Formats: sequence, structure tokens, C-alpha cells
Amino acid sequence: MNVVNVFKAEERKDKISVLARNNQPEIKCSHCDNPAEYICPDCIYNGLGWYCSDCLDKHEENNCMWDSKNLLPVVNSPRVGVCAYTGNKKDNVK
Repeated sequence: MNVVNVFKAEERKDKISVLARNNQPEIKCSHCDNPAEYICPDCIYNGLGWYCSDCLDKHEENNCMWDSKNLLPVVNSPRVGVCAYTGNKKDNVK
């Protein structure tokens, strides 16, 4: 990789503004049609990792190494379910 050009922007004292945000995708529970609220980082590789509150008992039947109490919340991020990422309170901008 080669650098072909450099652009030096003028320094600003204003705060950074969010210009765009993605819409959170509608992810359905792997076991019913309800919106998913939790993700199991282990079960997701079997296609069964998304859970709503009503279907958490099905996670216990999966013989998974993760306890249902330790599942991760579904958050609006490409990192959902990765490396114990649980989102950021500041990400809840409307």
C-alpha cells in the first residue's frame, strides 16, 4: 500500500457531530418470531444463538457452555455477540 496524497484539514474547536447512524436491524429469536433480546456467542455458530426472554429455557436445552444468565444483550453494533461487547450507554442517541 502506498500513500498517494495527504490532506491537512483545518483544526476546529467545535465538538464532533454524529452525521449518520445505522438503523438497528430487526433480529428475530432463533426459536420463535419475537424480536431477539439476547445472543449466545457460542450458539450463534450453530444458527441458534438469538433468544427472546420467552425462549431462554431453550438455551438451557442446547448443552451450551454459556449459562443463560451470562448471555449478551442484542445491541445496535456490528460487534454484537463478539468478545463480550454489551454496547455503550452513549450509543442510545435518538
